[in-house]
Amino acid sequence: MKAMILAAGLGTRMKKIGEETPKALLLINNRPLIVYHLENLAKAGYKEVVINVCAHADKIKKTLKEGREFGVHIHYSTETKPLGTGGGIVKALPLLGNQHFLVISADIWTDYPLNQLPAYLPNPAHLVLVDNPPDHKQGDFGLEDGIVIASSDKKLTYGGIGLFHPKLFNQPRSNIFSIIDILNPAISKRQVTGEHYQGKWININTPEILKQIES
Repeated sequence: MKAMILAAGLGTRMKKIGEETPKALLLINNRPLIVYHLENLAKAGYKEVVINVCAHADKIKKTLKEGREFGVHIHYSTETKPLGTGGGIVKALPLLGNQHFLVISADIWTDYPLNQLPAYLPNPAHLVLVDNPPDHKQGDFGLEDGIVIASSDKKLTYGGIGLFHPKLFNQPRSNIFSIIDILNPAISKRQVTGEHYQGKWININTPEILKQIES
């Protein structure tokens, strides 16, 4: 199974830091955030990794090169403008093959064990859901007996980790869109499984959150 790291975001909420450094290369304990993801992917057995890049693409490529140092082989999908999480995946599909692939957001900090993901998945997608962070209290989806549902009294947040089948992205749509737009039709048909992870998970989207992790 191949993996994709979403790293094409502009990082506008990171203010001055985001203008100079992509979130994927933010340093935590003097190491780029995306390096932790690459090493975790390698430990879980992933060898082929696709990274989409846009802003600061050259910096990311220069830092990571082909990925050998981290135990993986990196393929880059370069966007001339940000396509959103869904559009970025669609552009990278030729690099991801015709089987399920893992997608992980570059700007999360988590100890989720990637080898815990299902080895076999009959459904088109499987999502890792987490407790709602302070800036997203409304959540995204509910979870009922392992099935992701749209409507629930207790919603959770999509944690930026999921397994997806290419057929999910076959529907024609605009070039720029969110992965949530792809998921909603499948969720309405109860075709998406999920799990609630309650370990360490932080979305690094402001300088203040970055400082909390580094402290």
